Amino acid sequence: MRALGLVLGLCLPLAACGYNAGLRVTEHHDSVGVELFGNETYERDLEPELQDQMTHVLREQSDARLVDPRVAQAVIRGTITAYHRRGGIRNTENQLQETGIYIEVQAKLFVGGNETPVRSSTASVWVGFVLGKDQSTNEREARERGLRHVAEEIVLELLGPSDDA
Repeated sequence: MRALGLVLGLCLPLAACGYNAGLRVTEHHDSVGVELFGNETYERDLEPELQDQMTHVLREQSDARLVDPRVAQAVIRGTITAYHRRGGIRNTENQLQETGIYIEVQAKLFVGGNETPVRSSTASVWVGFVLGKDQSTNEREARERGLRHVAEEIVLELLGPSDDA
């Protein structure tokens, strides 16, 4: 019983300090919507994958209330501007052993139905992966990691604390 009291006594100051590890989006925006991003690349089906990553990051790392972009107070719009594979590393028989993909996304934050963006972001990443018998799985996982990375960067840049604050 005494140990329980000690644990509770140590935890109470931590709970009372107001520490929060997530983005406090609701302090500035009542609701957030993410439109399906455009795709200027030749790689198909990136848009729904990025949409999933964007909404996942917002749910996981912020207190944002996600709603339909048509009724949201703040809307994120953007375009996937680049997706390509790099040459990679080859063995002595000139077989490709390791390669990677490059993803670049541009996004803007629109507030209150205004058509002038209040913030913008360009996020990019190189993600490497090893080739082998699970080549399609490895590339799919690298693509998912890359889209997750750019989604996190965009959310932080568009909805995180501004330099003005």
